[in-house]
Amino acid sequence: MKLLPRIVKSLNGSDWRFQSFKDGTGYKAIFTSSTYSFTEWLPATVPGNIRLDLMANGKIADPHYGKNNQKSQWVNKFEWWYHKHFELLPNERNNKILHLVCNAIDYASEFWLNGSKLGTHEGMFGKIVFDITKLVQNENTLLIKLAAMKNFPNRFKVVKCQMSYGWDWAPKLIPSGIWDDVFLEIKERIHIDSYFIRTSIDNLQLAVVKITLSIMNHNDPCSVSLILRIQGKNFNSEVLVKKLNYELDRGMNTFTSEIQIENPALWYPWDRGKPHLYKCTIQLAHNNVILDEVEETFGIRKFQLLSQGRDPEFYPWIFEINGEREYIRGGNWVPSDLLFGRIDSTRYKKNIQLAREANLNLLRVWGGGLKEKDDFYRICDEEGMMVWQEFPIACIFLTPLPKNKHYLNVWKQEAESMVKSLRNHPSLLLWCGGNEFHSESNSHIIQILKAAVETFDERIFIPASPEGGDNHNYEVHHGMGPYSLYLDDDFPFVSEFGLSSFPNYTTLEKYVPPEELYFWSSTINYRAPRMVFFQGHKLRIQRYALPFQPSDDLQSIIIATQQAQGLGLKTAIEHYRRRKLNWQNAGCAFWQINSPWPCLSWCIFEYDYEKKLSFEYVRTAFQPILISLNYDLTLNFNQKNKQGQLVNNNFEAEVFLINDLTEKFSNCTLKFTFLTQDNTILKTIERIVDVPKNTCIQLEALSYQFSSDLQDPPKIRIQLISNDQILSKNFYNLKYYDPIQSKRMAKFMKRASDILMFGKSSRITRILKTNFYALRVIPHYISLILQTKLKWKRRNKENFEYEDLTFIKSSN
Repeated sequence: MKLLPRIVKSLNGSDWRFQSFKDGTGYKAIFTSSTYSFTEWLPATVPGNIRLDLMANGKIADPHYGKNNQKSQWVNKFEWWYHKHFELLPNERNNKILHLVCNAIDYASEFWLNGSKLGTHEGMFGKIVFDITKLVQNENTLLIKLAAMKNFPNRFKVVKCQMSYGWDWAPKLIPSGIWDDVFLEIKERIHIDSYFIRTSIDNLQLAVVKITLSIMNHNDPCSVSLILRIQGKNFNSEVLVKKLNYELDRGMNTFTSEIQIENPALWYPWDRGKPHLYKCTIQLAHNNVILDEVEETFGIRKFQLLSQGRDPEFYPWIFEINGEREYIRGGNWVPSDLLFGRIDSTRYKKNIQLAREANLNLLRVWGGGLKEKDDFYRICDEEGMMVWQEFPIACIFLTPLPKNKHYLNVWKQEAESMVKSLRNHPSLLLWCGGNEFHSESNSHIIQILKAAVETFDERIFIPASPEGGDNHNYEVHHGMGPYSLYLDDDFPFVSEFGLSSFPNYTTLEKYVPPEELYFWSSTINYRAPRMVFFQGHKLRIQRYALPFQPSDDLQSIIIATQQAQGLGLKTAIEHYRRRKLNWQNAGCAFWQINSPWPCLSWCIFEYDYEKKLSFEYVRTAFQPILISLNYDLTLNFNQKNKQGQLVNNNFEAEVFLINDLTEKFSNCTLKFTFLTQDNTILKTIERIVDVPKNTCIQLEALSYQFSSDLQDPPKIRIQLISNDQILSKNFYNLKYYDPIQSKRMAKFMKRASDILMFGKSSRITRILKTNFYALRVIPHYISLILQTKLKWKRRNKENFEYEDLTFIKSSN
């Protein structure tokens, strides 16, 4: 006999209502009047956000357009109440256990059901569960109060998305709302409370699936049976069934059972194989009556980090998946909307698929963003995209996080909830304490995070990023150094580096008033926020666009900035990947993949999914198979003598062949083609090469002396061909030369940031040392400002050229 024992009743929808009150007055207004009516409240939608509901009711304009965000800051002065009416049938109540569940609410909230207070919650990410068995009726009124965000002005004192408080690519927009699902769980008095599925593999031929179940028994002690069924979810497999009998005590009971799977179908990253997923169905029965049933998706894979055997203070950084080393071609993921309630599975899927199209195999979910909704991790599971998940800490340099009891309790509940909600996802490889902070000064928080991972999960935990051989390389961009500085980076792993650029012109047309569509209008300036003085966008936009000589036309400047961004990313990525030689470098993740609103940022595809030109540069640099050239970036091939001849016309480069796949290719044709700037072929050099699997090797060097009578230095196009199929393409343009080669500011900034994040001395000493280097930065910063402004003013505006990437985009 099978009943419908567990009912999940969604409370999502557009039938909610909401209202604002002056801070601290809502309770009195609602509960002290017996005739209070909700009919004047405005319609609302859950999941959602206060600003989204205000937009839908015509009370505020879209914060993404123009500078409208400034006009909606008043929202945070008020407390907001949400109202929901729902009905229950007698068979949904009688002799049942009912839980009200909120997957996440932002930020501080109170809950009331039928006039009785259920409780309070603080934190943006933790699941909230209330037992409402004794309070429900046929007709029910749910009220949720959201505290005024003006009471939480300091991002260092909240467990909340850090970027909402203003970042160098996001405006200050501190949201509040019921941003994830709300539902009722209607269960039998004996039911499954939680479950955790872990897998282990010894020799890839046998997997052990360990299932830990917590069962709640509200009745007297009794006997129950469990039926476990495991079968392929995205592939066909036999159904494995295991039946168990247990004696339950009254209250919570925890059991662990194991199922062996011979020749398991393993979960692989997309570039290594199929991300096989299993589903496990768990049935709980008593006297042959099914009391409860749950289903969970999981994957079987073996992951570990291997040491490179270098500095003993370095963490192991070589990712090994299912016995094979996997080079990380990663990118940093930020929230895909400023208004988190609007993020849905469609937005997640489009963004993740674009990341995969750019040949990324890992997403670093940055600590200034979110613990994303479950759909994000489900799609990563399905797409074979690996995930590095950080807790919500970012950029805390000199002032440590609070140590008061309330704050630590909030962190404990939020961290434990985050870990338990994500631990069954095979795409999630590791946890990290957060982004760019001094982990030793914040050891009181690290201890809480580490304990949550060790108690409720079995994954690797890294205290902070960067740390232990991980590097964030901003000597280029923030330090305003030339791209050649990337070639000095010898860290075993690099989880941030990048440059900002303009969004596409079509994007600006959607979100910027027509009269403001010119270079550095006030609206464009608003879309390029800054956190501290050295992170201004305008100066760096000009500094790195200079070699491309854009005109004053906004579209020309946009293209130049995106080309500059793309070339910088490509230069860095290829350098790191060449260092896969002997696994000196095990991976990199550039900053950043996506964007939460239309703005100047480091993203390679935009809020509305439009690709920037830089997307193609990254897609090329991250091809699983790559031919990469290493040559002198400080050499100016454009230099001419008095007779108008090119002075440096002898090109020499080291050649590296990188293959991240576990497949080898024999007797391949490697073709180097030198072309003029108008694509006339000058010379073609061909070689026959073998491509070993999963390695990096150095090939014979490439030399070519081109004619000094050329108008401009040549371009280089590379093809690697196997059986008439192109395995890889690449391109270089020797015309590119950076006229600003100063590295001093970048070096001083690097020293200062190392002191901030890794300094072993006291806080006071670190402040003094940082200020010392800051003073040394200033004259170099002023010099770079003057150089950039002068060269920008004198640039040859008629010499701008758009780099045609059709060669790379085409399929053959």
